[in-house]
Amino acid sequence: MNPNGLSLEMDVIIMFHKRFLTKNDRASFPSRMSIYGTTGPKTWESTRNKSQNLPKCRYQVLGSEKGEQISFAAIGQPIIHKWICNYLGNENEGIYCLTVHSCQVDDGQGNVQKLLDENGCPIDEALFGLIEYKTDLEAIQRGNAFKFADRNTIYF
Repeated sequence: MNPNGLSLEMDVIIMFHKRFLTKNDRASFPSRMSIYGTTGPKTWESTRNKSQNLPKCRYQVLGSEKGEQISFAAIGQPIIHKWICNYLGNENEGIYCLTVHSCQVDDGQGNVQKLLDENGCPIDEALFGLIEYKTDLEAIQRGNAFKFADRNTIYF
């Protein structure tokens, strides 16, 4: 495993709004990410029993990098996908790293398009480009809103 440490995986499913692309479109945003422990000033031996201090992670769709979460988006509109993890206090600073991977979109009718592979690499950059890691616990992806051509609903 690179980086060395303990791997924890979770599926994050967040429903932002019932309408995302148009007033009639609905979206749900599951995402898969891993948090890796790395060796640093503190080791896992000294922190592994502090499960209550694990980072809390969330996923957001924003209208701009520092903007508000969006309720609606037109097809082609620039959007920012943002994954961020936070924890209280700084005793675990430098211990955790966020890795976004294994993302896909589906229409709820069996049509699935992979966006990121198990290593976090884009499958089709025309749909979903590279992930930019801002810090150890924050990542963004700049892209444009899209949906399946013949479906009203899209699930990330």
